[in-house]
Amino acid sequence: MALSGVGIGAAATQWRAWTYVPQADLVVARDWYDADDVYLGACESRIAVNELPPGALDDARAYLASIDVEKATFDAEVVAAELNAVGRLDELPRLIPGADPETFDLHHEGGSPNPAFDSDARILHSALMLAIFGGMSESLAVKWPELSTGALTARVQTQCTSDPPDAPDP
Repeated sequence: MALSGVGIGAAATQWRAWTYVPQADLVVARDWYDADDVYLGACESRIAVNELPPGALDDARAYLASIDVEKATFDAEVVAAELNAVGRLDELPRLIPGADPETFDLHHEGGSPNPAFDSDARILHSALMLAIFGGMSESLAVKWPELSTGALTARVQTQCTSDPPDAPDP
């Protein structure tokens, strides 16, 4: 059974096939808005964790259930780095109120990894997923120290309503 923080848009959305994570252990979903409260889209990430000690998955679910996904915060530098990678760093204040692109020392070489998936909703959701997965890892490592060395791994598949309908999975 998957646990989720589901927003209104995400719950009503029909996703494409979940080919990389067909059976999710955890689900994180959220509706995204910019700094002016303009709707950007909904995203859902499905997570299949790799081997865990007995009981750790239940604790991971409890950790996720304790988070208000719609209000969860993430590092603005992650969003800045993602925007910089796609040549849109100047748009940071539109996505994060008060964020100043000049405060980040970012460098990027090469093109965007997958330009079809550079939507604002996906960029924000990626930053959220890094924060949630990091917090979950830290939380689990308290009870299972063997997970503190980066041993917590998972497969993650994300879909957003802003994704092109005919584009292959990123």
